[in-house]
Order: sequence, then C-alpha cells, then structure tokens
Amino acid sequence: MFLEIAGSIDIKASRDTVGALLSNPEKVVECVPGIQSYELSGNEFKSKIKVKIGMISGTFKVEGKIEEIKKNEEYRVFLKGRSMGNSFDATADISLSDAGEGVTRLDYRANAKLSGMLAALGKGIVENVTKTLLDEMFQCIEKKAIA
Repeated sequence: MFLEIAGSIDIKASRDTVGALLSNPEKVVECVPGIQSYELSGNEFKSKIKVKIGMISGTFKVEGKIEEIKKNEEYRVFLKGRSMGNSFDATADISLSDAGEGVTRLDYRANAKLSGMLAALGKGIVENVTKTLLDEMFQCIEKKAIA
C-alpha cells in the first residue's frame, strides 16, 4: 500500500530555533512517540519504536537519516522500518517558513510504502494513526523550541 500524508503546524519559535532542532537528530528522535531506544551516528539513527496501529501492535526496528537541504528552510527524512511481518519505507519533506512575528510554519509531506499486515489494515486506519503520531512528534518539537 502507498500512503501520502501532509500537514502543517505553527510553532511559536523563530525559524532559526526550529531549524536548529530539526538539524539535531537526537532532539527529533527523542520526540518520536513510542521510542524505546536509539543510537546516533551523525545525521543517521537506528531505533526501536513501539507502535499500535489498529489491531497491530509491535516494536519496529527503524533506521533513518535527516538531511538538511537548505538551512532553516528545507529538510528531508528517510525511514525504513521492520517488525514481525511488517515493513515500511518512507520519505518526508519538511519546509519552514515565517508565519508572523516569532512564529514558524512547519509544513510536511510524507510518502510511505507499507507491506505486510500494515498494508492489509486499510488506508484510513493507517493514515489516521500516522497523522496522530506526526502531530504528537511536531508538538514535542514545538515544546523543545519554546523551552
């Protein structure tokens, strides 16, 4: 199954602050819902993430990297995840823009290819859960930016 999700969030912090967070894989990985452990090497990471999507619950081994395309403006995230009978490959493009005094608009567009039981669940269920997880992650990034 192929999945595409897009959204945006306004973060009450400067673009420099938000960009610095996105350029720091440790800060981003710490915000992933269900994160159990992770290892970092430069802009690449390996992690274990516990996720429940519909009736599927499990721990995924996820490898990824965050690329800064244009400082404080464009970022790309690559992810590959595997668990018992499930896998996904995903790419997310993130762009930052000014949304007023001290506010940054973060727009994202993610594409993923799912296989295994995940693909059998149905697009609506997977989209809703994924959107919720992304919203939680970006809200955490906002909290780190404000702190």
